[in-house]
Amino acid sequence: MAVINFFARSRQLPWKETLITYFDEISDTGPDSAPFRSGVWPPDVPAHPLGLDDDIFEGEHPHTFYFCLNGGTDRNLVMSGSRIDKPMENIKESVFDRRYWPKTAPHSWPANRTYLDHPQNVRNATVGILANQADDFLICGDCDNTFVDTTTDDTGCTCVSWHVEYPCVQVREYPPYPSAPSLLNKGVMAMQAFAKDEIIGEYVGLLLPPGRADPSIRKNVFADDVYTIDLNAAVIVTVKGEETSMPGNKIADVSAGWKGNWTRFINTSPRKGNWNIEFEQRLVADKIRILVRTIRDIAFGEELIASYGTGYMRTLFGDNLGLPDMN
Repeated sequence: MAVINFFARSRQLPWKETLITYFDEISDTGPDSAPFRSGVWPPDVPAHPLGLDDDIFEGEHPHTFYFCLNGGTDRNLVMSGSRIDKPMENIKESVFDRRYWPKTAPHSWPANRTYLDHPQNVRNATVGILANQADDFLICGDCDNTFVDTTTDDTGCTCVSWHVEYPCVQVREYPPYPSAPSLLNKGVMAMQAFAKDEIIGEYVGLLLPPGRADPSIRKNVFADDVYTIDLNAAVIVTVKGEETSMPGNKIADVSAGWKGNWTRFINTSPRKGNWNIEFEQRLVADKIRILVRTIRDIAFGEELIASYGTGYMRTLFGDNLGLPDMN
C-alpha cells in the first residue's frame, strides 16, 4: 500500500533495508521476492516510489507533509490570516505567550483567578467549585498525587502512561465532501490498531484570549476559523474513585491553525455511527488538557472521526444531515 510506504519514508525509517530483511527472514521464494534476495536494492526497481525523493523528508517533522490521493505529497500550510500559505508548525505542547494577551483581563477570565495565570493551570478548572471543596478535585485519580501549578518546578502528578506513546497515524487526503467538491479534504488515518478508551493524542496549539483568532480582525496573524477549540469546557476529573465533570468556563482558545499537531486534521461526520474518537478535557500531568480518546476499537486503515458539534457540521454538510441520528 502506497500510504505505508509514505509513512515509513516520511519518518526516515530504513524502509529499503527492512524490505530486504523481511523477504530474507520469511524465506519468501516467490517471484516478487527474487529481486530483493541479493541483499541490495534491485537496479530495476524504482529507488524512489511515488515519484518522491527521500531527501525532501530529511530534517522535517513527520507531519510536515500529507499523503495525496494521487500518491504524491504536499506541505500542510496555514489556511487563513496573514500567515496564509506558510508552513504549519508542529509542536508537542500548547504554547502560552503573555505577549498575545491584553494587559487587563478579558471578560471571560474567571473573577476568582489570578490574571495573567497560565490558562492550563489546574486551579482554573475549579472556578465553579467552592473553595473549601476545590482541593478534592485536584488529586490525580491514578497516581493519587496532588496536581501542582504548571509554572512551578514542583512535582505533582507522576503519571507517564496516560496516553499511547508515539501513536502511528498518517495525515492524508480523502475524497472531497459532496457538499464541498472543491475543498481539499484532509483527515487522519490509523496506521495501527487502537483499543477502546485509549488516549491517542492531545489537541495542542496557541493559547489565545477568547476571540483573538477571529478572521475578521484586520491583518490578524492568529486568524483561524477552522482549528480553534475552547479550553476549559466541562473538565473531567476523578474524585475518590469516581469520574465527575466540573462546570468549567471558557478561559482560552486553543488555536492550531498556525502551530499544532496531527490532531487538528481529525475529520467529522454527520452520522454518529461513524464516530470512533472524541475530544474530552481532563486534568492530567498537572494541566488541563484536550485529549483524543477512542470510543471503540479502531482497526488499521480506519479514518479517525469525531463530532465537532451540530453547528459546525451544519456549515460543512448543510441542513440535510439526518440530525436526529446525531442525538
